[in-house]
Amino acid sequence: MRARSLIHSLLLQGLIVLLVIAGVSWYCWQSSEKVPVSPQTTYLIEPLLPNGHVNYALAVLERRKGDATPQNNAAIPFLQATWPCNMPAEQWSTICREMEFDVPTSPGLQMPYEPDQAPPFREWLAEQDEARQADDDSFPTRIRNLLLAAGDAPWTDDQFPPLAAWVEAETPHLDHVQQIEGKTSFYYPMILLVDYPREELTSIRTPANQALRTLSEALSIRAMYRLGKHEPKAAWRDVRLIYALSLLRPQLPSLIELNACYSIRERAIAVTHTLIASGQCDGPLLAEIERHVTATAPFDLVPTAVKEYERLVTLDASIRGATELGGNAVDFPTLDAAMMATRLNENFDRITEILEDPQRMKRRPALKQLEAEFSAATAPRTLVGNLVGAVQLSAAGKRAADSTTFVFLPSVMQVGIVESRTNTSLHLLRVAIQLEQYRDQTGDYPPQLCPAIESQLARDPQTQDALQYRLYPQGYLLYSLFENRTDELKRHLTGDAPAFDPPSERLPNQDVYLATPGPSFKSQLEKELRAMGPRLEEQTAGVRR
Repeated sequence: MRARSLIHSLLLQGLIVLLVIAGVSWYCWQSSEKVPVSPQTTYLIEPLLPNGHVNYALAVLERRKGDATPQNNAAIPFLQATWPCNMPAEQWSTICREMEFDVPTSPGLQMPYEPDQAPPFREWLAEQDEARQADDDSFPTRIRNLLLAAGDAPWTDDQFPPLAAWVEAETPHLDHVQQIEGKTSFYYPMILLVDYPREELTSIRTPANQALRTLSEALSIRAMYRLGKHEPKAAWRDVRLIYALSLLRPQLPSLIELNACYSIRERAIAVTHTLIASGQCDGPLLAEIERHVTATAPFDLVPTAVKEYERLVTLDASIRGATELGGNAVDFPTLDAAMMATRLNENFDRITEILEDPQRMKRRPALKQLEAEFSAATAPRTLVGNLVGAVQLSAAGKRAADSTTFVFLPSVMQVGIVESRTNTSLHLLRVAIQLEQYRDQTGDYPPQLCPAIESQLARDPQTQDALQYRLYPQGYLLYSLFENRTDELKRHLTGDAPAFDPPSERLPNQDVYLATPGPSFKSQLEKELRAMGPRLEEQTAGVRR
């Protein structure tokens, strides 16, 4: 009898526990079925979809457009110069209608490695040494390497005839890029959002990134060609356009788009340094270049990208995943979506606050500390933690938000490093211009930075450490120890070297440097020809053996 009573008691207790769990789960399910629209949860409160959710895709499309018009939109001359910019033909009418310009009747810029442009380059490479075999598989790599060299060092018609012919043929398209100057917006819409403004943002490719890089590469090639013809003023006009390209971004940029801006700015800095170190710039041209570089503001764009675009993409994907059941999804909730959204917003607010600290040296340590916090919060749970999470769906929502933030943080830190390196390179260029002005006046570079260079300019603006400078018989090395304040380049310096020999590998947190002279185009060309393939006689000797 007592046993039966005990069984009944246990069954009753179990039933009560099940009812409590079911009640809590039902309540949480009801609360997580739909995320309430508010600044604390969804961040945006409009526009809305028919189901009551925020239409993040349409919001992003509208915000990226901003106040763009056909008159102030730099994306229009950019697209006209690079048409069709890797777009399939079925998208042409949509993009032109959205941007309000006519579909171009002829293609724009085409690079030498593209199929229609490649034949003369293949023939020329084959003619350089009849005993070499130009492998079809290696051609794209070889020609791209030669193009990089042609964008880094002056070259002439005799050194690369097909590229000289290419520059002349593409001049109308490159000249058209000048029309981007003075325009105040850059609206190049995500084409899929124009047709389907309900798409999940994570599935949308941000356009223009690679095309902007390619256009900057083409301009640097022409600048170095003009420098090879001793036309430094014409070369500088092309370099100015590369600086202008580095500023092209929508009003709601992504981290990926910012990375493209930094890459293009680095190219502009490198080509400017080659130009001023060529010895072809007189005093007035050096002064003009100095004014332009001094007026070029350092980048500080990561906070805006994280606060707006990256937050909206993350909220869109997370809320969709938590509230829209897929074909293979279970039919009950596993977390409180409203709590998850609230926590995500809190996390993005914390990241943004760190990124907006005016003392940039404090940002990375603070982000690393935040990363450690999220790592601990998302570590494997105990059995008790799993049971609590099964009942307290709000805890699961917080954990999901912290996990998402933990995965996202490394991208923020990486792009932040790239931005800082680009800003440091820009500062080094300002110093390098003064070094060239000193050489223009005295005939040689100074033995040390100060007093030839302003004392404040001779310091890293982020760390306030003194810049490092070494004079060589044939040039100089100028570098910053960067954020880790460690002299990694020191072990590459030798006392009897005529010039600086750069290390083969450059890591993200290593020293940032400018050095002259750089490798000549001739040396780079010979290097690529040597790498094209073994000589026929060597192949034949191998067969005989």
